[in-house]
Amino acid sequence: MVDLSDIRVAVVGVGHWHALIDARYVDHLLDLGTQLVAMSDPDPAIAESRSKLFEAPSYTDFREMLAETEPDFVVALGKHSDMAKTAGYLVDTGYPFMMEKPMAMSAEELRPVVERAEAKGAFIAVPYAIRRSQFARRATEMVKRGEFGAISHTQFRMIRPTPQRYIECGSEWMLGSEHSGGGCLRNLGGHAFDIFRSIAGPDVEVVAAEMSSVVHGLPVEDYAIVTLRAGDVIGTVEAGCNFPVDGTDGEWRIAGSEAHLIWSGDQLVETRVGKDPVATRVDESGGYRDTVREILGAWKEGRPPLATARDCLLADELIDASYKLALGRLPA
Repeated sequence: MVDLSDIRVAVVGVGHWHALIDARYVDHLLDLGTQLVAMSDPDPAIAESRSKLFEAPSYTDFREMLAETEPDFVVALGKHSDMAKTAGYLVDTGYPFMMEKPMAMSAEELRPVVERAEAKGAFIAVPYAIRRSQFARRATEMVKRGEFGAISHTQFRMIRPTPQRYIECGSEWMLGSEHSGGGCLRNLGGHAFDIFRSIAGPDVEVVAAEMSSVVHGLPVEDYAIVTLRAGDVIGTVEAGCNFPVDGTDGEWRIAGSEAHLIWSGDQLVETRVGKDPVATRVDESGGYRDTVREILGAWKEGRPPLATARDCLLADELIDASYKLALGRLPA
C-alpha cells in the first residue's frame, strides 16, 4: 500500500457539503495520514469554521493559499459556478489535483480546460466512487467475458435525501441554478452516465428526459428520469433529492440475455440462465475513502487516475443533452 504521509494537501472550496458529509473528503485526507496544510473558501465564516473544525489554516482566496503554502496536491471542491475557473488556474499553475464533479456549469465551460490539461499532461482526477464499487467491478468483468450475452437494458436509480442537508452544511447555493447549474441531475447524474458509458460503449445518445420540482418547489429539479441509448442497449437513469429520511432509494441493474446483475442496498445479486441467483453482501461504506486513496496513490506512482477530467466532460455532455431535451435549454 502506498505511503501517503508525505503528501502535503490543500483543499479549495470547503463550503461544499462533501467536505463534511457524504464523501467527507477532509476526514478521509486526515484518516489516510496526509498533511492538511490549508483550506480555503470565499465565505469568511465558512473558512473560519472549517479551520477550527479541522485545525488547519484557512484562507478566503485560494490563490493566496497556494502561493503561501505550496502544497503537493490539491483537492478542489466549491460551487459549481467556480469550478471551471479553479480548474483552469490549477492546470495553468501546474498543480496536480482532484476535483469533485461536475467540474463546471456545463460541458461547454469545461471543455477548454480539459483540452488545455490534456495538452500539458496535467494530473486531474475525478472521484467517481461508483467505479470502485463491487457492482461496477463485477459488471466490467462480466462484460469483458461476454457473460451477460446480449445486453438489453440498464437501470440506475439514485434518490437521495432532501436539500435540507445542503442548507445545514452551508451549501444553500445548491438550491438555485445560478451557482449549481441544475439540481439532482447535475449533482448525481454523472455517476450513472459514467457507468453506462463503460458498460454500453462510448457512443451514447439521450433519447428522452423528464424533470420535476414538485416536491420541494425549488428553481432546480428534485427528480429527473433520462433514457439513454447506445446501439442496442437502452439505459434508464433516475436521480432525485426527495427521499424523506437520511438514506437512499437506489438500485443499479444490468440485464442481458444470459445474466442479470442487480445491486440494491447491501446486496449484489447475480442471476444466470439455468442457475439459482447468487447473492453477495456488499459494504460500500469505505467507497470514497478508497477512492481518495487510489487517486493519491496514482499521482504518487505516476499512474493515470481511474477517472479523468475527460470522463467528467463526457458525462457532463450527457447531462447537458438531458436538460436541453427536458427543458429546451440548460438551467439558468
